[in-house]
Amino acid sequence: MAPYVRRKNLVVAALAGLVAGCIASVTSMTPIKNLRDPRIALYRPKHLRHVEEYHSAVLRVLVASKAHLQTFGACEALQVGPRTLRRRANAVKGLPCAVSVHHGFECLKCALQAARNSTKSRIFVESILLPAATAHLLPDLPPWTKVYSIEDPGLLKRLFRSASDASADAELRYGCRYTVAWPSVALEELSPPLLVLDGLTSATNLGQLFRTARCLGVTSFVVPDCSWSAFNGRLAAVSEGQAYFCDVHYAAKKCGGEAVCSRRVLRPKGQRGVDQR
Repeated sequence: MAPYVRRKNLVVAALAGLVAGCIASVTSMTPIKNLRDPRIALYRPKHLRHVEEYHSAVLRVLVASKAHLQTFGACEALQVGPRTLRRRANAVKGLPCAVSVHHGFECLKCALQAARNSTKSRIFVESILLPAATAHLLPDLPPWTKVYSIEDPGLLKRLFRSASDASADAELRYGCRYTVAWPSVALEELSPPLLVLDGLTSATNLGQLFRTARCLGVTSFVVPDCSWSAFNGRLAAVSEGQAYFCDVHYAAKKCGGEAVCSRRVLRPKGQRGVDQR
């Protein structure tokens, strides 16, 4: 029995080491000391942005998000049948994904909660940039999310609008920035009723609409070309993080065709009323 007990203790110790390693990787931060560091290419202001580095960073986030979706599907295999899993995998393939920088610890918490709990949105938080002084505000993070910290006051002023504002509210709202990959959901994965965002281009208006719609129980949205570009940090902030919990399908053409003919389609005021199809 003694050798068995020793082997069992070794296995337990190894598992404990793995868990500790994961926790350490989640809580560790990489210091950023130079604005030209390519790891923060997505976080630079537009007038300081290097186009090639920016596009390369977006591609890296897209690749990481795609790998995350595949892992997500592998986990779902334990809960759904192989035919359903294949259908979802084929539906996700080729769908667009919005990549942008969002801000605020409260919205970050909502994004992480949506990523853990939602079955379709699959929000992916790739990295976080924050002042070193606000690290204590970080929530629990998944092991794949990278954290970059900044201590230099001059660098903070160039990257954070409210670095000189010591109020608690500003610290909570602007104390961090994070890169989000927001994949489109296949149309057949949406749960009716569907809200068609035809003709809406303002991130502020869309954020208010998302927040109100979710309070009314609407969580499925169809988004045309003109609205897709507004899926950014402002939309998420105005929605108070509620947009992360919604499922969004990107439609390359205007909606209302055969693809949604069997669903109940809602249109915001000014968009030809409500269709019951």
